[in-house]
Amino acid sequence: KDDRAEKKELLQPSVKIIRHPSSFREPRGKPAFVKDLPNGDCGDGILNPYPRKLVDDKYWAQRRRLFTRFDDGIQLDKEGWFSVTPEAIANHIASRMVAGSKSGLVVLDAFAGVGGNAIAFALRPEVSMVICVDTDRARLLLAASNAKVYGIAPEKIVFIHDDACNVIKRFKAGVLMPCSGTDNDNIVGAISDRKQSTDKQVLDEDKIYGYRMAGMELLPDRLDAIFLSPPWGGVDYEKIGPSHYELSCIQISDNVDGQNLLSMAAEATGGRLAYFLPRNV
Repeated sequence: KDDRAEKKELLQPSVKIIRHPSSFREPRGKPAFVKDLPNGDCGDGILNPYPRKLVDDKYWAQRRRLFTRFDDGIQLDKEGWFSVTPEAIANHIASRMVAGSKSGLVVLDAFAGVGGNAIAFALRPEVSMVICVDTDRARLLLAASNAKVYGIAPEKIVFIHDDACNVIKRFKAGVLMPCSGTDNDNIVGAISDRKQSTDKQVLDEDKIYGYRMAGMELLPDRLDAIFLSPPWGGVDYEKIGPSHYELSCIQISDNVDGQNLLSMAAEATGGRLAYFLPRNV
């Protein structure tokens, strides 16, 4: 290869995945002396009030592990019960992502769901804004409600009803890029249902629990960090790859898998990027 071709290859964005030593160990089982109480009772005598098909007993039993302020009005949907990041883990991720930064970070939570990670980021003093993205508007409403429970200031969090890939593609090395004609057509198509709705609450920018919710017009000019927590494949994700779950097992759309998503995010952010993955990766 000539020098120019070699230099061009070196400049191509790349991501190196380093597996933590703990990922090579078998998960530790539950001690023999620990026994689950029936009906989701975690020891406080409060039984699971939901049908088992909606909320499994084990998720009800760990509700305060998911959100320590669960009893203050936290709202979850069926998927949120098994997909939200437990609060202690979300706080740890947030602390690691902002480490070494003084203040003013803008963080994108590309798959916000019911808001567990977004709340953890917004609670950090180093973070000035969290961008919550989800294709499901109902889930964004739950996330906004949960953010209110935790007292997140309205200026620290915005909710974008759109596709994560569309949003990520709008940034290059942490800078919001102009919207090209083709991209604009895709964006309009992605949110056409929302724009065509006759429901006044859905048109233009909404104020939900005091927070702003709309489309990509709410995106800031820059982006410092991206957090990825895409769907792993439901509660039975281990069946997809029992011992060799790869990024390609994650399907975002017909032509975007977990590996494509990682490359896309690496190009979009200025440096900080975290990917929340199963233990069997």
